[in-house]
Amino acid sequence: MTTYYINYTGGSDTNNGTSTSTAWQHCPGDPNATSHPSSTTLSAGTTVIFMGGVNYIGQITVNGSGSAGNPIILDGNSAGTWGTGQAILNGNYVNGAVGITVISKNYITIQNFEVCYFGAYTSAQLSEYHCIVGGTTLPDIDGTGMVFQNVTYVTIQNCYFHQIGIWQNSAPVNGDSDISGTGIMVYSGNNIIITNNNFTMMSQPINLSTIANFGGSSNTNLTQITVSYNNIHNYIRWLICIGAGADNSVMQDINIFGNQLHDYPEYDGTLQTFCLNDTDTPHDDGIILFVATSNEAGTQNYTNCTLGTPAHPLKIYNNWFYNDNITSGGGTAYIFLTQWGGTVYVYNNIFLNSHPQDQGGEGNIYVQDGLLATDNNPAVDYHFWNNTFYDTQTAFQFRSMTPGYDLNRSGYALDLRNNIMYNADTIDYNFQLLVIEADNDTTGATPSFPTIMDYNLYYVIPGNYADAGSANQIISVSYDQNKQNPWYSISEFRTAYGTSYEPHGNYSDPKFVNLSYSILTDSSDNLGSCTSNNYQLQLSSPAINAGVNLTSLGISTLNVDASGNSRPSSGAWTIGAFNYTTPSIETWFQKKKASFLF
Repeated sequence: MTTYYINYTGGSDTNNGTSTSTAWQHCPGDPNATSHPSSTTLSAGTTVIFMGGVNYIGQITVNGSGSAGNPIILDGNSAGTWGTGQAILNGNYVNGAVGITVISKNYITIQNFEVCYFGAYTSAQLSEYHCIVGGTTLPDIDGTGMVFQNVTYVTIQNCYFHQIGIWQNSAPVNGDSDISGTGIMVYSGNNIIITNNNFTMMSQPINLSTIANFGGSSNTNLTQITVSYNNIHNYIRWLICIGAGADNSVMQDINIFGNQLHDYPEYDGTLQTFCLNDTDTPHDDGIILFVATSNEAGTQNYTNCTLGTPAHPLKIYNNWFYNDNITSGGGTAYIFLTQWGGTVYVYNNIFLNSHPQDQGGEGNIYVQDGLLATDNNPAVDYHFWNNTFYDTQTAFQFRSMTPGYDLNRSGYALDLRNNIMYNADTIDYNFQLLVIEADNDTTGATPSFPTIMDYNLYYVIPGNYADAGSANQIISVSYDQNKQNPWYSISEFRTAYGTSYEPHGNYSDPKFVNLSYSILTDSSDNLGSCTSNNYQLQLSSPAINAGVNLTSLGISTLNVDASGNSRPSSGAWTIGAFNYTTPSIETWFQKKKASFLF
């Protein structure tokens, strides 16, 4: 087992590279390497250590594989003993540059790098361009921090990705067409871990996609993927993108948990203007899942996809989604499932302040369209359990929009149980918490009602209810784009659509421990951090022991709450993300923030 050392500013490729005093300048796999590193193939058990605080200018293609127990490790001074801080992979603003590429290699660990300036513009470069009516003179530019294709047993950890591609929120940057840059791109592979990284200022921090005909081959499998404990925030379009981009895609056992996803919708909203008379402002989402279209017209999805099964689901759990420092909003939702299907479990998440009320957006979880059975793609099988929402927007919205893509095709499931939905809107008093809609007037689509909907707790902050009959009318069913249909209380919804809905549902204040800090309610009043509140429950909360026990589902990470407290194996569960425990002075959010590396 060999350790090599890289010092871009003080090393030489004519050295032997095996000590800090005889470091190489270039890493093996860099096309600019000469002499010894140019002829070195990395092997199992090899570690390459980059000097901390030094900018490495170049692009590295990993040229060997590790083995079980002996991975190849690229290390940016994680021990902190050589140089200062993290080593820096610097793209030097080169268009199309990629920091690290790994293709058809196995057992690779990449850790403790700062990754920046791949395919970016300097401030001076941006100043050379300007807006024109309806657009901009800015040339397209793009970059990627790391790319992985057809890999197994890869770990990316403790890295800081920032300023990749075009991310600036000012002219001459202009709309969806300009915002670019990806932190980590995974085209295919299995047993991949992306953990404890920090991402900011790029279009897509994490992109997990299958793709047809990339590098001369199709890459159709993404399985056993873990995205955990990352901090993803500020000046981003899609925080985590999951897309099927090839026929016969298999995307299973994808687990997204423990992440902070927050403060990213700076681009959107009616108040944001990029260039003159332009309306193409970037559209942001938290986690977006979709099956792409295979034709130029955008009318044919890729076919024969496997997108999670009950035995191998996609899980989104124990994440915290919040915005406590935003001045504009828009986009769609924290979780956006659009023309997707298969089994998805969403549980133990906390959703706070998805968008300022006067800036649009569709709320927290937005489900739009399923997939065609004739394409041999799976029906929707979505389950939402024990989540807590505190927001001015809709908690759930189910929409069938495209003809033939109705969510409620044969075999579908939409399961809502044990969720707390609290609407804190104090401006528009728009207090819908669940929206079921279809564009029946334009497309003939029909509303898709939940298949299971029970043990949920709903509440709206007291105020002016001029828009509806009473505060407890929190469910909307719409058959047209104008949404001119009645809202329902729980009992009214049961009368209209069936007594199987919410026989144990409740409309009452969940009695969170502390709501002293106001939620951000519009783009102009920053009233305090919603994460400073305590969303655990008071002893008198009606949510305690009022939920259904879901132990029989056999999901170990659902059998504990968002704080790690065990839920009972028998008897009633508590509704929401938290069991009742004696609240601590330090809020759950403060503990979680303090536990992050960045």
